[in-house]
Amino acid sequence: MPLAIFSGGWLLHLRADWRQGVAAAGLMTLIIIAQRPQLAWIDVFAPHEPDLSAGVMAQIELEKGVLEGGEGNSSIQEFRPRWADATLALQEQPPALSPSPAISVTRANALDLEATAHVTVTTPLRFTDFYFPGWQVTLDGAPAATYPSTSLGVLTIDLPPGEHVIRKQWTHTPAQVVGTWISLLTLAVLVGVGWRPRRTRWLALLPALLLAGGLIGWFTPRPMTPTRPPAAPVQHRGVSLLGFQTDTTDVRRPVVRSFWAVTAPPDDLRLRWQVLTLAGAVVGDVTTRPFYNASSTTLWPVGAIVDDVVAAPVPAGLPPGDYRLAVALIDAAATDLTSPIVIGDFTLPAAPVDPMPAVSATARFADAIQLTGYDYRGATTDNASSLPYVAAGDHLWVTLHWATTQTLAENYHAFVHLVDGSGRPLAQEDHIPGPLFAPPAGWTPGRSYADAYLLRIPADAPGGVYWPTVGMYTFADQERLPAYANAADQQAGVGADAVRLSPIKVVGKTRRPSPQHAISARVGDAFEVLGYDISTPDRRVHPGESVTLTLYYRSLTPTSADLTRFVHLYAPENGMMAQHDSPPTDGLNPTWAWRTGEIIKDQVTLTVSPDAAPGAARLLLGFYDIAAGAERIPTYDATGAALPDAAIPLAEIEIAP
Repeated sequence: MPLAIFSGGWLLHLRADWRQGVAAAGLMTLIIIAQRPQLAWIDVFAPHEPDLSAGVMAQIELEKGVLEGGEGNSSIQEFRPRWADATLALQEQPPALSPSPAISVTRANALDLEATAHVTVTTPLRFTDFYFPGWQVTLDGAPAATYPSTSLGVLTIDLPPGEHVIRKQWTHTPAQVVGTWISLLTLAVLVGVGWRPRRTRWLALLPALLLAGGLIGWFTPRPMTPTRPPAAPVQHRGVSLLGFQTDTTDVRRPVVRSFWAVTAPPDDLRLRWQVLTLAGAVVGDVTTRPFYNASSTTLWPVGAIVDDVVAAPVPAGLPPGDYRLAVALIDAAATDLTSPIVIGDFTLPAAPVDPMPAVSATARFADAIQLTGYDYRGATTDNASSLPYVAAGDHLWVTLHWATTQTLAENYHAFVHLVDGSGRPLAQEDHIPGPLFAPPAGWTPGRSYADAYLLRIPADAPGGVYWPTVGMYTFADQERLPAYANAADQQAGVGADAVRLSPIKVVGKTRRPSPQHAISARVGDAFEVLGYDISTPDRRVHPGESVTLTLYYRSLTPTSADLTRFVHLYAPENGMMAQHDSPPTDGLNPTWAWRTGEIIKDQVTLTVSPDAAPGAARLLLGFYDIAAGAERIPTYDATGAALPDAAIPLAEIEIAP
């Protein structure tokens, strides 16, 4: 893009008229097209609107193993301060606070927080943010001394005895301030340079817009939302709820931001959130770990105000209106779930809407995961057949729609394998569902998540019927989750390691063949026989030997019949010498799936009976429909005349003595 802009600008600088403008536009277009990225192989991300929220990013970091004591390369290590433990684990908890301070959070947003506190002795107050020079904490309006504490390197101040108003806000580091002003001044210079020549003043528009946006963003304060205190106390062994906020700005992903005070080392806890009607009926229920099911209360240091965020358990289609919010703290090892306590009301402005699949499904995986439906994109369905088809060499998108009945403990991986009738894969795609933009551990019960898989059909793929096969597995040990076609199979324990979706037809790119022996015969009105190849050019075999035929057909019109093909080696005086009855292509490309104009290649191996009598025998080809009583399909020669016994004569074969 910079090369195109500078090249086009140079042409305009030489002479600014309409011809030069056209030449500049053409040159810029040519450069952009010539230098466009060739990254079709990386096109595996879901075509749906991506979710790059904090919860999704937390799940990605969790998958990389860095949020709870993991080590290794990760984007989080790029900004982890040197005073924070490399594993991001709380190595040793500070002692419990005694006496406990009285704290109340009044206002907050994603970065800033305002609170009041009453302490009787000097007490450390921690925030669950990395300490950085860009943080500013004021105590009663005056800057307070900040420092990192614990092995997590969290932002900390010391509260002297008395009543205090605390405000934490991000004000940027000195390096960020200098860098921002250099950028803004550079944009201002570009505006001046572009504005001076009248004929090129339009070039000043882009830097002017960037400059205006930068100034507005720099000087606009971040508003803080009032925090609501709980209607009833919620606490558990040193952890107590200070207040909460609900954010339904994006009704598709409503969240609950809660603020907790930690006065003693907490246990490993889960948070059970419920959404209830005003009459008390539960409409949403989720038990999750902190911060979008990606963190742990064992990382909450003593003396901290914890700012936690979880996805609100609002099911899809919940009517807009007023609802109640309830929460409980539960020991991770507890088998009985504590009933949540109602802490307040909130208003849902609109009903959340999830993407709807084109085809419904009832498959289940393990105990809680459901496949509610799927879509095919890239496949075509016409009036001639209800079977969707895709050509060899094309791409097929398979979009799965997932749901869960409970919060998942880990990010399972999923796969879609396109397999033929014998189970052999033709194309496949594996990834964390989403991919990456909807990890399973972040799923909210009652919601549906679209998950797209790109299957690249090989250009030399043989034509036939294929089935997208879906499964899930744990990445660490590659163990597949048990898969059930429906709830009844799950209840009965009748499962497998994957489930099949509805079939797809792949149309092979076979050119019109040049068989060794061309013939012209027709089978009913559905298809014609073009010829065959034979493994014995001299057409002479011995008893017990095998003959391989490669037959070529061309479909004339679709048929719903599932025909069986027979090849007989027969002599009137000696009877049947050899025969082979089976669906064409051994059922991998059945006749009911053939498309108009499709060329089908069908290989048959005949084994001559060991006691076959010497002499001449006729090689015959025909078809019959088992569903119609095994009645043979009429066959016709090149003139349209019906052939005897509905059998096409292929060749005379000599049985050698």
